[in-house]
Amino acid sequence: SMIENAFSLTLDGVTLDGNNIESVSPLIESSADITLKNCILKNNKNSESGGAIYVGRGNVIATNVTIENCSAKYGGAVYINTDCSFEMSSSTIQNNTAVEGAGVHVAGDGIFTMNNGTISGNSATSSDDASVGGGVAVNYSSDASGVFNMTGGIIEGNTAIGDRDYGSGVFVNGSAQGFLGIFKISGNAVVVSDNDVYLNYVAKITVTGELTENTSVATITPSSYTDQKQVIQVEGVAFESVISKFSVTPKLNENGQYENWIINEIGQIVSN
Repeated sequence: SMIENAFSLTLDGVTLDGNNIESVSPLIESSADITLKNCILKNNKNSESGGAIYVGRGNVIATNVTIENCSAKYGGAVYINTDCSFEMSSSTIQNNTAVEGAGVHVAGDGIFTMNNGTISGNSATSSDDASVGGGVAVNYSSDASGVFNMTGGIIEGNTAIGDRDYGSGVFVNGSAQGFLGIFKISGNAVVVSDNDVYLNYVAKITVTGELTENTSVATITPSSYTDQKQVIQVEGVAFESVISKFSVTPKLNENGQYENWIINEIGQIVSN
């Protein structure tokens, strides 16, 4: 890594360029809190986790930061480890690639807060593994959920490409055993409709505040189209004020026809 810190660190106005050299390290690996302001992180190829930033310990706060043209296996721009957090404001994560989480990958017990800014043009791609989370991948461990708290900003123009690709915008992992990642959304957050939010097994979207944009804020692709499967839950806000802001990816049935599904008044998918 270009920068590893044992103590709290602030970087302001710094550009870190990996010059597209193949490596096994990120540009920044945090071992304590880091504050980034007015920085550019770019052109780093890490065959491991975290193309630009590996949040290994502590909290990383990024304001007016651009992360672009980086790649990794997990977390093309940013990888957030267990018990760590990454918070972005007025920042841009663009044109990064990974197998999982081309923009940001959140591990179990990690927290990613997006206050505003843009995650765009990133691509989850793989020739052999499943490619998931063109913008963001939210994972879990056996005892802890990764959390993506989107209070604002835009996720758009990301892709997941491969034989098995899930979640061009956001992939929220879940398991049959009930383990799951958590995706919270509020404020003026928008996942543009060309970027679906894939909810695996029991994963859901949790609406934690009023949704202020007059548009669809997320198009949900459930891992199975099961009648009355819960896909949205609310905390401190009424279902009726938010349900209209969500839509469901049409189901491709065995006859090659698309079926319309909708979300009912209590956050469950039902065949229309």
